[in-house]
Amino acid sequence: MAKPADSLASFTNRLVALETRVNALETKDAELAAAVSNLTGRVAALEAGDYGARLDTLRMEVDDLMARVYSSAPELIPPSPDPLPEPTYGCRKPTTTSTLTNHIIYGGTHDVVYSGVRFEGNADVSGDETVAMWLGRSSTPDADIYNVVFEDCVFATCSYASSGPANAFHMWNTSTTGKTIHDVTFTRCWFEPQTRMQVELNGRGGWWHDFTFQDCTFEGSCAQQFSCDMAPTNATPTSPYGVTVGGVVRGVEGLLIDGCLFEGSGATVEGIEPSSWLMGLEFGCVYPYASDTDVGRSVFSNNKVGRCGSSWLNFSYTTKGCHYMTFQDNVFDFSYNDHGADAHNSSPWSSAANLNYCTFDGNTWTLGTANNQPYYMVSGGTTAQGGHDTFVGETWTKPSGTIGSWVDFPFTDSDYTDCVFHLPKAVAFAASATGSGNTFDNGYTGGDGSME
Repeated sequence: MAKPADSLASFTNRLVALETRVNALETKDAELAAAVSNLTGRVAALEAGDYGARLDTLRMEVDDLMARVYSSAPELIPPSPDPLPEPTYGCRKPTTTSTLTNHIIYGGTHDVVYSGVRFEGNADVSGDETVAMWLGRSSTPDADIYNVVFEDCVFATCSYASSGPANAFHMWNTSTTGKTIHDVTFTRCWFEPQTRMQVELNGRGGWWHDFTFQDCTFEGSCAQQFSCDMAPTNATPTSPYGVTVGGVVRGVEGLLIDGCLFEGSGATVEGIEPSSWLMGLEFGCVYPYASDTDVGRSVFSNNKVGRCGSSWLNFSYTTKGCHYMTFQDNVFDFSYNDHGADAHNSSPWSSAANLNYCTFDGNTWTLGTANNQPYYMVSGGTTAQGGHDTFVGETWTKPSGTIGSWVDFPFTDSDYTDCVFHLPKAVAFAASATGSGNTFDNGYTGGDGSME
């Protein structure tokens, strides 16, 4: 390689002279700063050559000199760049260090940590519904899966398979011998858009419980961003809407989703237009241990959900939709729409007939300008009611526009405290509802007469 114009000996002499000046100067000025800058540039020039050990020695001498300069003239220390603020919801996209394609975690896996991994799905490899990461898809070996951690991982957009759309993460427990998938954690993970669901958790004859999603980001996607349920056989849930464990029917227990960003559904992904599974998040068969309802309760807290292709939330499956679940300090905002979902008139909730003994505390619900109504809950084509629910400090706002139908809160034996209803129509409560301290822009009907 070419040798720098100045010899190393000449450069070393300059270094010694500069060091002498530093020791002699009582006040370090701009000239000193320029000299240090020049020194750094000359080291870079030397680095272009191949001087091996001599360059390493010189680098050490330079580091020592700069340390002396900074100790006697701290004003010359370059300012550290301000760190990027942590996002309020979700995480920054992780930098991954390895890649796994069409990965499957088989039965018997436990105490495993995936850190900084990019999971990809390739239809050319699988030839079927494409998934970046399968958990328990095969029952061989038929054994428990537990204590699995995903931290700072990316679940990539999957290529579209000819026989079906793609998911990012799919857990499917089909065990018929009582094997369980439990204690699985996602921390600061990033889910790229998919043509189907980004996370789908299915109990299909085998039980699963205690899944945590902490500070994760779900980019705007085509279909549901999150879906979960439990079924007695390897099929869509039917009665008893759960899995029998030790003689007791168990549903989805111990689900925690906290601090996450769900940008919303209804986006066009990989050229696929949104057409089905358009709701944002589906909670089916979510209920605690029947013998002690304090055991296994689920929580959805401190999250933000943007515009979805249909309702924000779907409480699916008759009688076992969602019981004793807490929704706290979340933001649901129809105007947050970076992924370009179309406006629509769907109600914010779907199948809320199956919502019982749940708590809503401190959530804000900002509707769009279209005639999407705040609460008209239907299930199976008929108006139905959940019940025994608690609403505290909730805020419902429709910034502009009208509401095409009634504003119906049909939950029986439910209580409303310190809620705010900035809505263009009167709110209709079930006759058995109670409450106090609520604010209404256009009044209310029903309830026990003391809602304000």
